Amino acid sequence: LKRAPDLPSLENLNDGSVTPAFIQLCRLFNILDVTITADPASARNALALAQQQLSSDEAPLSLENELQRADISMTQQWMRIFLWQHALNVTN
Repeated sequence: LKRAPDLPSLENLNDGSVTPAFIQLCRLFNILDVTITADPASARNALALAQQQLSSDEAPLSLENELQRADISMTQQWMRIFLWQHALNVTN
């Protein structure tokens, strides 16, 4: 898989064409993408930033649909575990 540099911006998508839950999932996976593709010299900083972003994210609370909130929360938890495992590999 290759990164697609021409993906649309996640900002200003309030026209209803994309749901807020989908935008939130895209943001979460962007955090993951930026972190795991960081060069070894900046891996620690990238991991710290990712953990901070995952911890400070309150977007699931703004979603009205309980299933969407659960999906976002479970994705965040999965990402925390994945990043913890990734940290073990890159921060020897």
